[in-house]
Formats: sequence, structure tokens, C-alpha cells
Amino acid sequence: MTNEKSMIQIAYDMISKRKRLVAFKKIWEEVVKQAKLSPDEADELISNFYTELTLDGRFFNAGNNEWDLRSRNLFEKVKVDIPENDDDDEEEKEEKDDIIDDEEDEEFDEDEDKDEEDEY
Repeated sequence: MTNEKSMIQIAYDMISKRKRLVAFKKIWEEVVKQAKLSPDEADELISNFYTELTLDGRFFNAGNNEWDLRSRNLFEKVKVDIPENDDDDEEEKEEKDDIIDDEEDEEFDEDEDKDEEDEY
């Protein structure tokens, strides 16, 4: 087993040593340097790394692609707003969809009647 750090662990260590927000570009440069990635490897791995950084709950995107540790920020600043599931809104949407479907069926039926008249 090797003693090499993962890219995400390199990022965690780097950000934890800093006292302020860190731009993604700086984080990636440090990861490339410490992981000793070639330019081709770096180009190939950057999107995967960004996804890992985004999904890892230890990190917080403060906007403008600047990152910090979630643990160093107040809950109000890092919480993710999730809209409430309002059943009434869902029912209204379904009713509107039904009305649209009915109108489309009526238009189709009218076109079908015209076709039948033309055949005789």
C-alpha cells in the first residue's frame, strides 16, 4: 500500500492550513503539484476532482468558485435551501396537465373527423 494522499485529501490539508477562502484554481494547482500529475493527467482529472470537491461534505463553495471548510462557517451561511414539497402545488400542476391533455385530445378528435369526411 502506498502512502500517497488522495487528491481530495491534498485539498483538505491545503484549505485547513489557510485562514481565508481559497480559489479553486489555487487548490487545483496544489493538487497537481503534490500528486505530481502531468499536464495530460491534470486535464483528464480536473472535472472528476471538482465533482469530488463539490460532493464532499467537508467543503463549502462560498461563491465565485472560492472554497473553505464547512466546519469553519456558520450554519446559516452553508445551509442548502431545499424547497418544501407542497402537495397542493403538485395537485394544481397535475390538474393543469390534465386540462392540457384533454384539449390536445379534442384537437386530435376534430382533425380525425375532418379526415373521415374527406374520405367519402
